Amino acid sequence: MQPLFRSRRDRLDRLRRQREEAVEAAARRSAIPENGTQTCPGCGAECANQELVKTEYVCPHCGYHLPIGAYLSLSLLLDPFSIRALWPAMTPPTVLDSRFFMGSMGVAVGEKITRAVEYAQKHKLPLIIFSASGGARMQEGILSLMQMAKTSAAIERFSAAGGLYIAVYTHPTTGGVTASFASLGDITLAEPGALIGFAGPRVIRQTIGQELPEGFQRAEYLEEHGFVDQIVPRPQLRETLAQLLALHRKGVFHR
Repeated sequence: MQPLFRSRRDRLDRLRRQREEAVEAAARRSAIPENGTQTCPGCGAECANQELVKTEYVCPHCGYHLPIGAYLSLSLLLDPFSIRALWPAMTPPTVLDSRFFMGSMGVAVGEKITRAVEYAQKHKLPLIIFSASGGARMQEGILSLMQMAKTSAAIERFSAAGGLYIAVYTHPTTGGVTASFASLGDITLAEPGALIGFAGPRVIRQTIGQELPEGFQRAEYLEEHGFVDQIVPRPQLRETLAQLLALHRKGVFHR
């Protein structure tokens, strides 16, 4: 029996390494190439790619946060090869990534978010969700809209059990994601300049027939009006999250 156990354990270790290598490879693919330059959408300055890698893809001239992929974002926050993907076969690597259908929420996204919340509750873990979405996925119709209630109910159960949920808004976070789990955090953080809201400014302007305040729906405006707790630049996010988790370590799941 010993050789069989060793074989099964070796096989599981090999699968784990393969998952970790796949995540790291996805992060590398979504990164900006080391050579060449990028034109900053914020100020128009030419930024050397090597400099952007050092600043975690934040413009060194104006602080504009260049959009990055989900796995690259995780690789900037977590220790190397520490990412363990749950249910890797359930969805492709385009979950809440604005480069794929604007990160819209469909059935697979709602299911995976719900499972993650339930996993955190079962194992008494704090929950951090990064949102980057254009809303519900129209191609899935009413099934997509149902994910708003599904994920919100899961967050409510998690909160009732005493769990700590930190919501992080990236650019953009809109539509059904904002109207459900993204807005239910105990603590809400946002990247500078992130667009956060349900409908976009153009739709709101056309609906009400009025001009909107300067910077309406941007993270800075929402922080000033109490919707966002703190704006955290990307290079400071890892330390900020670590401090928040340390401060709340003894208070999570106290009920």
